[in-house]
Amino acid sequence: MAVRALRRPPQKMKTFAITLILACADQVVSAAVAVYLVPRPSTEAIWFTNITEFDFDENTISDIVLLEGNTQCIGNGVSVRCSTGFRLDFGPAVQVFASTEVLQVLQGIMVGESIPGADGSWTHLNSLCFKYHYGTAGSGYSTDLISERFSIPIRLASGSGFRYGFLDIDMLERTLDLSGSMSENIRPHVVGIGLGTDLDMPVSTFAIPEPSGILLLAHGICVLAAMRRRNCEQ
Repeated sequence: MAVRALRRPPQKMKTFAITLILACADQVVSAAVAVYLVPRPSTEAIWFTNITEFDFDENTISDIVLLEGNTQCIGNGVSVRCSTGFRLDFGPAVQVFASTEVLQVLQGIMVGESIPGADGSWTHLNSLCFKYHYGTAGSGYSTDLISERFSIPIRLASGSGFRYGFLDIDMLERTLDLSGSMSENIRPHVVGIGLGTDLDMPVSTFAIPEPSGILLLAHGICVLAAMRRRNCEQ
């Protein structure tokens, strides 16, 4: 899967994918999911100039283009309106599930040809935008939300079928300081993209760990593996 992140000046960013199997006891309840983490935007990037392109089938056609950037404020000194958020542009092979609005779901929802409890259908959208506005005129999100953390079901046309998946979206940016205290700031962003590896198999939505959490998990696995090796050698 090709991922291209463009900044000013243009440069390439690296991201990575992991494959997860969601299981309950000995029964698999979801297809394998490839997880694509989204790089943090450059602190120098202005509104919608930090661009990350996802080409899942590596056919040189961008399937999803993510546009982000720093907060933008417009005003005359008396009335000021600031915005922070992102925009998603979709290639021709990507569809979202929608009725009157694009469907938002919580963790643990199965995404397939149909979605439990949801009315609507798979449709192609050119773009989708989530913003938070604030300033002298008031504050609020640009669209109604079911939660601060949610998923948007997607599917990708591939060969003779579809790969089902989801966009993991968080309205808050959470950071830990050295004392272990958590701080939260409003910054709508895409944490990552989950996409099934098998055609026409449903997948379950879940909260994708932030890149720092993935690294900590990998470090913990390596430590446990090293301890196990030492125990076997003793």
